[in-house]
Amino acid sequence: MATKEVFLSYKEEDGDLAGNVKEYFERLGWEVFLAHEDIRPTEEWRAEILEHLDTCSALVTIVTPDFRNSEWTNQEVGIAIGKGKPIVSLIFNGTNNLPGFLESFQGIRVFPDELEKAVAEAHESIADKGSSTANATYIRLAASMRKLVNRWESYRNVIETIGRSAEAIKNLQRSYRAISDELLDLISTKESEIESGVVHQARALLNLMQIASFMDIGSLPDVFDDQIREAEKPAEAAYRAAEALVKYLTDTKKIK
Repeated sequence: MATKEVFLSYKEEDGDLAGNVKEYFERLGWEVFLAHEDIRPTEEWRAEILEHLDTCSALVTIVTPDFRNSEWTNQEVGIAIGKGKPIVSLIFNGTNNLPGFLESFQGIRVFPDELEKAVAEAHESIADKGSSTANATYIRLAASMRKLVNRWESYRNVIETIGRSAEAIKNLQRSYRAISDELLDLISTKESEIESGVVHQARALLNLMQIASFMDIGSLPDVFDDQIREAEKPAEAAYRAAEALVKYLTDTKKIK
């Protein structure tokens, strides 16, 4: 799978505390983005922060009494919410209530000398939420694949009933283009939640779909049977690949 990363959101004054949180998360196998350590002064730090907010697996806030007064932490939380990232807050002594939208997300109170325990609890929560998010992504992926399978099988039923026609293959190509756009959007926005092998299969399938959907078969009505058969080859190959991917998701991810 893609690397799992925690984005730590905290006030600059709490940098030492954030460093301790980072160490405990790393012991649990996470990569951790800590702005004051990981952004070099010469880099465009705003762009770097936005990139990690986009690619991280979860946002963990380090909430001390002054957390709500930071413009940057508030923006980081808002961006993470907008991107649907799992969010967990570590609440330290002196903090009574979670600020703003954080009230809607899980908060873990950190008692003296129990930071490692609190980070372990946050780790378990993020892992559970990440699994749920990934499962939803696999369900969407399988739905797109089934749509392609059903569309090809419908096309086969048509040509077995009334024979090949330019209209039928053109309609199939239009359907493939729509499903191709849907698949491209999914793997572009949710790649971090999908196994690398599945991403590779999906991209190979996407290539077949695009070949099939954009193959030039000439202008209507002057389309010959052999031209239609040539257009069917990549379309059927995409169908076979989609069938295989659905089977893999059904067997390994228990997608129904």
